[in-house]
Amino acid sequence: MSSAHRLVCLAVIVCLSLLVMPAAASAATSVVLWSRVFGASDYSPLFDAACDNSGNVYVAGVKYTPTSSTNHGLAVLRKYTSGGGNLIWARQFGGNVAQNSARSVAVDKYGRCYVGGQWSTSASQKAYLRAYTASGGVRWTRLWTATDGVRAVAVSPSGANVYAASDVGDEDIIVRRYSSGGTLRRWVRLQTNGRMPTGDITVDPSGNVYACGTAGRGNAEGSCYVKKMSPALSTLWTRTWHLWNGQGFTRVVADATGAWLTGWVESAPDTTTPIGGVFVKYTAAGGLSSAMSASETVDGRSGLAKDASSLYVVDGCGAVPPDTTTTARHWKTYKYDRTWSPQDSWTAGPTNKTSYPEGCATDRFGNLIVVGTQDGRSAVMKYKK
Repeated sequence: MSSAHRLVCLAVIVCLSLLVMPAAASAATSVVLWSRVFGASDYSPLFDAACDNSGNVYVAGVKYTPTSSTNHGLAVLRKYTSGGGNLIWARQFGGNVAQNSARSVAVDKYGRCYVGGQWSTSASQKAYLRAYTASGGVRWTRLWTATDGVRAVAVSPSGANVYAASDVGDEDIIVRRYSSGGTLRRWVRLQTNGRMPTGDITVDPSGNVYACGTAGRGNAEGSCYVKKMSPALSTLWTRTWHLWNGQGFTRVVADATGAWLTGWVESAPDTTTPIGGVFVKYTAAGGLSSAMSASETVDGRSGLAKDASSLYVVDGCGAVPPDTTTTARHWKTYKYDRTWSPQDSWTAGPTNKTSYPEGCATDRFGNLIVVGTQDGRSAVMKYKK
């Protein structure tokens, strides 16, 4: 074989190897930078995560100890350092009943933290929104009557507006707009005749608000629902994706081009065929850009986050917790490009009845944070970009 032929063969081999070799960025995503597991093994989940401009990680959840009346359903909020995952401060609050929780957390550009959830006593059950300083001091707390508490919190890019979403009678969605100082500016009732408990809100770079959940009754029961509003909560557009027997959209993230949503539907229109997770992109003007269903039947899409080029979805691959009849459940993360084309996936943590991811977030450097439970204990894990 001549030298020229050898060079050609070598070039072909190199090209083929590059085609089958996984991308370095994709492979690196599953590298764990740090993880923390804490609390007793009594199913005390972390529900949500957020990051400040320095990459510090905030996590929100519940400390549930059925055998102890003093720690029975306390809301939990923790702040960790970006690099080493060192605990900076931890806060617990709420009455001594099981319904207290911290369901959602958001951080503004100044490092001020906002957390929302359910606040219960023996006499009442309320939704709350609480503001903290970067050092963990309480700035203010707002309480109001709601069936299931605050399910989602978002903050505007300027830090001037804070939004909290709750529900009324397990039906219509209520979105409240507060100033950073805790003044209620406006609230709107989104007439969905649906449900907020599996819904979400987010804010785009212009300060516009996206709220999602489930809408409809009767033949439209389970329709996936999303509404875009101005920073002052005036409606810009509303979209419903009509699917039967579905729980609707569960998570939403957005940028200047529009919003990405994930959710869960049990069957397609006029059929009983399971679909599983669904993935949708709407443009900023409300056009349906892309939509697809999961390639495997899963229990729903627990968390959704984005960076400059990718989308991340976390899922428990089993029954919705705390269903103790399912044993094959673990943390699974899916990575997609922005057209919902799959790029990578990986699993982490133990596989058992009480290991389940609940939410995720990305920091400004593109690293991924996933929260939930592992062996029933509160857990947070940070992956390298």
